[in-house]
Amino acid sequence: MAEHSFDAYINSDTSLIPQPTQATPSDDALDSKNTIKILCFGDSLTEGYTQWGSIMAPYSTKMKSSLMDGWGIGKDIGGWEVGVETRGVSGEGVREMRGRMQRACSSPSNTAQPPHLTIFLGGTNDLGRGRRPIDIFNDIIDVISTPLSKGSRILLLTIPECAAKNAGLNFRRNELNKMLKHYAQEMSKDVYVFDLYEKIKYHDMSEEDRNEYWDDGLHLTAAGYKMMGEMVAKRVMEFVCFKENMVHFKGKEESMCEAAEEVKGQHAKEATNEGGVSDGKSGE
Repeated sequence: MAEHSFDAYINSDTSLIPQPTQATPSDDALDSKNTIKILCFGDSLTEGYTQWGSIMAPYSTKMKSSLMDGWGIGKDIGGWEVGVETRGVSGEGVREMRGRMQRACSSPSNTAQPPHLTIFLGGTNDLGRGRRPIDIFNDIIDVISTPLSKGSRILLLTIPECAAKNAGLNFRRNELNKMLKHYAQEMSKDVYVFDLYEKIKYHDMSEEDRNEYWDDGLHLTAAGYKMMGEMVAKRVMEFVCFKENMVHFKGKEESMCEAAEEVKGQHAKEATNEGGVSDGKSGE
């Protein structure tokens, strides 16, 4: 995509932003008795929009397989499933997500058993349309209040950067991300945060990595969404684990969940066996 297309995007030309499509939820084993249920909710970056919408490659697919491997579900932990419901709508702003979230939380399967965890990513389109960070933030809090009221925990993802270089856009994105991190860290015991912005930086990547992971400078490639799914899974395993056949969420002051510690230890052992790291650290 030409650079001037991003200039049009940040000047509220919505032609670059995919028009909202009807949500098509993806359900995996949501009715299983011992299922840890995760709802992935958001816009095109949740739907997995890539190659101008000809392919949808949601991060949730890789996230699920990474969680099952990391938790040892089907191996060390029996009788459990990971049920992932993906509800992303390309081109949607946060204000439009309110009703859709309410409908998602009132679906038959989610009424019977609300998701244990709701992963939310939204605000990219709102920033492109010139909205103020505080207004976007207030709308996000409004949207996630529905799953919170049903007993679901929340994982907020910060908004990643894009190819566009614009001081005003960068400032508003940074302000919104600060608000999200502060809310998760200081304001609510049931809300966690993953700083996706810091993990997938367009301008810090080599040209080779940029070509592999970024599609049009705003959306990711299938490989990029796969990488994102692995990152999100790693964050989830830091605060979600299984204790006495129950799903456990660690508190903000608790150490990392045992499950995540075991996974880290296994990775460190593998690295040592491969001759990479000998001091027990992962080397990351």
